[in-house]
Amino acid sequence: HVHWSHNSTIVTSGSINFQAEIMYAKGHDQEAFSTPLVVDMSQAASTTRYQHMIAESLMSEVGGAGGIIPTENIEVDGLVIVQLSLTSNSMDGGALPFFHTMDIHYQSTGVATKQRAPDFYV
Repeated sequence: HVHWSHNSTIVTSGSINFQAEIMYAKGHDQEAFSTPLVVDMSQAASTTRYQHMIAESLMSEVGGAGGIIPTENIEVDGLVIVQLSLTSNSMDGGALPFFHTMDIHYQSTGVATKQRAPDFYV
């Protein structure tokens, strides 16, 4: 998801739309980066200046249905590369959005890695 805010004290309505191009590759010379997955995200603006907003999006799923990253393919030392672009801004009051960061959440197995390279768990 994307963490963002805007700089205006007089926003009463509007939203932003942005697009993320996401690529993933396992590390340790196991694979090349995938074809970019394009994800469109939208979120209504807060009326509060510098409000910490979080726009969510799905980037992986078991089996990789719909062209997204197969969850079972993600492993230790894999790398996710993202290019984030603002595609529209309909906020009033001259508001300009800015992005703080983008991060991911995942469900852990709780099993620690024993090795620095594949197979990580042996």
